[in-house]
Amino acid sequence: MNVDNNSENDGPQSKLRLEHVISFSDAIFAFSITFMAISIQLPNLPVNNLTEQQLMSKLLQVGPRFEIYAVSFMIIGIYWISYHRVFNHIKLSHSILV
Repeated sequence: MNVDNNSENDGPQSKLRLEHVISFSDAIFAFSITFMAISIQLPNLPVNNLTEQQLMSKLLQVGPRFEIYAVSFMIIGIYWISYHRVFNHIKLSHSILV
């Protein structure tokens, strides 16, 4: 049995442009990184009478959140790069791929 990617059984609705699939996935990666950044809540700082020690204390409280963001960003970045490496080998897309 010969399986042809351009079989006559596939109608125009079943084939999707590969660029659209990749662009949609890129948008999902971008949204996930953006939502992670938005979720970082900065401490409430008083407008007046804030000493340097108090400021440093407040900023150090936020430190772990930035560390978690940086690690999560790197993990998502690794998946994004791997995703593109896989899609470099794919020539055609189909509704099953989606």
